[in-house]
Amino acid sequence: MRNGFLLEIITPEKVFFSGAVEEMIINASSGELEIMHQTLPMVANVAPGLICITQNGRKMEAACSEGFMRVGNESTSVLVKGCKWPYEINEEEAGMEIKLLNQKIKEVDSVKEYKSLKAKLAMMIAQLKAKHKDN
Repeated sequence: MRNGFLLEIITPEKVFFSGAVEEMIINASSGELEIMHQTLPMVANVAPGLICITQNGRKMEAACSEGFMRVGNESTSVLVKGCKWPYEINEEEAGMEIKLLNQKIKEVDSVKEYKSLKAKLAMMIAQLKAKHKDN
């Protein structure tokens, strides 16, 4: 692609997004990454947060969970546990889930469970951010 690249965002349930884009901004474990045409190939861990996609000059945002991505010469693949567009997010349910996760984090016994709950909490917070940006 001349000024863009093929982006695929895949969850266990479905192909969330597939198409030609100009850029993508995503949270990685090392910080925010901007992926554009001819970005050097890499593999990175994806951290929960907002993902911003620019397609045909139009910016779109979604909330995504943890996972990983592979950036190639002409395409980028993002594999995450979950991804939602703002219109798919129920603000009331997300708020209740955040309260529940905060309570569970206080009672956790293992490091593994703590990290899992913190990742879920980060995803729910990202969903609320995406929902509020869309309004």
